[in-house]
Amino acid sequence: MAGIGPLTNLAFALRRAPAWATAVRTVCLTAGNVAPHAGPEHNVASDVTAVRAVFGSGARVVDADVPAVAGEILRRIAAACAAGTA
Repeated sequence: MAGIGPLTNLAFALRRAPAWATAVRTVCLTAGNVAPHAGPEHNVASDVTAVRAVFGSGARVVDADVPAVAGEILRRIAAACAAGTA
């Protein structure tokens, strides 16, 4: 699962189906902030309650290496297209 914006929808899914936290292998977040002293990253600050719910859910949460994640997604789409399954 990729969290590329505020985590509101992921937190909602956890409330509706708590077992989802263990069904998903990893939640990858793009929640870094490269500006020094800039305060909380926008997507984190947008819904702090949701961030707490996701981090407290028991799901494995990691920071995404955006270029690597995007590259992998594009490779999977290309493979599915080539195989005629997309």
